[in-house]
Amino acid sequence: MNTLNKDLSICYHGLPIKPKYKGRTFNWITIFQMIKSLTKDDNGNEFLYIDGWKFDVSYGLMYLKENRHWNYYLPPNGVKDKFILDVGGGCGETAKFFLEHGAFGVDIIEFNEKCREFLDYNSGYHNIRAWIKKFDMRDIYYDYYDLIKIDIEGYETELIPYLGEFNIDMVLETHSQYITDEFIEKGFSYARPNTEQNIEIYGGVNILCRWKK
Repeated sequence: MNTLNKDLSICYHGLPIKPKYKGRTFNWITIFQMIKSLTKDDNGNEFLYIDGWKFDVSYGLMYLKENRHWNYYLPPNGVKDKFILDVGGGCGETAKFFLEHGAFGVDIIEFNEKCREFLDYNSGYHNIRAWIKKFDMRDIYYDYYDLIKIDIEGYETELIPYLGEFNIDMVLETHSQYITDEFIEKGFSYARPNTEQNIEIYGGVNILCRWKK
């Protein structure tokens, strides 16, 4: 296991006063969390180490910035003792969120190869399993998972022809109003209120849900 470097003078190098991620300005709490979490491995590569989880810097920044808004991912009866499929799970940041809310375990499917080393590390210390692959409808075992969360940058449209085949809690992000409207027609609703303020803050990204009947 790599030695963690908590020297803030080293961690701070080159950090702008108002860093931005995906066009959003961080507050000072997030900046402090990033400085505290940023470290290097034995080869000098930077990563964020947060509560025993290892993240690529960009994915860790997303966790620090956005996890406070992920309550929209939770079904009305919560996720305690549930088994979750996280499609587009990054380095495990949303899996961390679900486990902190009582989930039994999380299976992650992620297409980005650079997440592999972080998922390998995190799966060794937390109750997750992970595969680096493109999502396929055959990955959804309808009677196996209690909740499916999907964030795959537009490829969620592959679900649409099959939505009538299963009744399971689902929450997903859509990245255009056209795709959003298609899911709304299939019985999904806005998990995060579709207000002008949210549209401006999140750049048109919507969170939709369809809870098990």
